[in-house]
Amino acid sequence: MIAAAVVGVAVLAGLGWMIWWSLGTCRPLDRLLGLSGCTHNLELIDFTPLTHTTMTPTQVDGMASLFGQVRTADGYRPGLIRLDPMTGREEGRYPLAIQNGFTSVVLSSDGKRAAIGCSQRRNCLENDDSHAVIEVANGRLIETIDLGLDVYPRTFPGEPAPGAPFNYNAQFVDNGQKVVTADEERRLVLQDLAGNDVAVLESRYTPMDNWLTVSPSSRYVAMLQRSDRSGASVKIWDSGNGVLVGAFQIGGDSRIGVAWAHDETAVFAVVNSDRQRRHLRRFAF
Repeated sequence: MIAAAVVGVAVLAGLGWMIWWSLGTCRPLDRLLGLSGCTHNLELIDFTPLTHTTMTPTQVDGMASLFGQVRTADGYRPGLIRLDPMTGREEGRYPLAIQNGFTSVVLSSDGKRAAIGCSQRRNCLENDDSHAVIEVANGRLIETIDLGLDVYPRTFPGEPAPGAPFNYNAQFVDNGQKVVTADEERRLVLQDLAGNDVAVLESRYTPMDNWLTVSPSSRYVAMLQRSDRSGASVKIWDSGNGVLVGAFQIGGDSRIGVAWAHDETAVFAVVNSDRQRRHLRRFAF
């Protein structure tokens, strides 16, 4: 009887632990019950992502590109993976025409091109230019350009960006009718084109610990917020009125801005689950 009771307690304890584990963000019960908003959890193999921007929005066919260091027969090198983040099906892994790596990617508004910035400026291309413009579908080099000291451009070269009186990190939203920016009080605010506040999105905002991503239609703006204590979290606002429409924890650390689903009903986050593994997670809102 005592032995049976001990076994029973052990079984119940094990079952309880399994249920507790399975309720973690993006784990089976969490996804089944829809507790965190996570719907998919894909492990990224032989891939080291960039910080800030690493993934394009998904296209109508469901495909997206991830930029980073991709493992090849010769070791890790700059490249991109073209895949379906819902199924994990890879279309291909493509090397990029840069020699020593890169630190920044800026996507064009049509989602078809990317400007890649050198990690050591004027030391990763075959010429003295600072950026390579590529096709995001296959990594094909279109041209190289020199942006001078603008190593981290906020918009794709040639596309409009807010000017004075807005600060350098300001971005157009709401079809160009409003701007999201940090103000002098270190708040994240939504403003009209005259610089008048429409809404205060965050009362305390630090660009180094937060990364903004505007949706393809500019209807929404998402912010990934780092935290050493609870892991990273994501907030999403309507860019027309500043109303918060989504907020969730992503279940790990991240220094990467989210990427949008093409229909703007979900976002994807690259998460450092531990020191060895990285996952691509989809959250609906």
